[in-house]
Amino acid sequence: MPSMEPPGLGVERGEPAEAKFNMFVLYHAHHDMCPRIGHTVLMILPQEIIDRTLRSPQGEQGYRIVETLIDAGFEAWWVGGCIRDMFLGEIPEDIDIATNAPPEKVIALFKKTDDTSAALGALLVSLEGHVFEVTTFREDDSASDGRHPESVK
Repeated sequence: MPSMEPPGLGVERGEPAEAKFNMFVLYHAHHDMCPRIGHTVLMILPQEIIDRTLRSPQGEQGYRIVETLIDAGFEAWWVGGCIRDMFLGEIPEDIDIATNAPPEKVIALFKKTDDTSAALGALLVSLEGHVFEVTTFREDDSASDGRHPESVK
């Protein structure tokens, strides 16, 4: 029986991508989605969409990237539109990953990277024919329009 733990917390390398785990999402609502600006809600993705996504080629490789980062001692999270797609019951075509690993550490962990935007903390990681944007956690300054920051730290 597959592990119930996410990668890096007990799932062995080579474990099938359908290894079961719950994906919890802290969703920070924006003004256009929630009347309470800044309201944070804990949501759980349905296991069925997690399983279907992890069985897809894109999901399997996204899982491997997160697993590699966690095994190296870093945090890593799927973020953005892929989470929205999964809540809509769709397998995401594009998976973005956020991590506390600095760009130079991400480059050292993966053979194929594009560091064109490394100064902004973003890299493209290629794995098995799929490309993922891996971005280092950052702190945004105030946003004049409520969504796009004036600058990034």
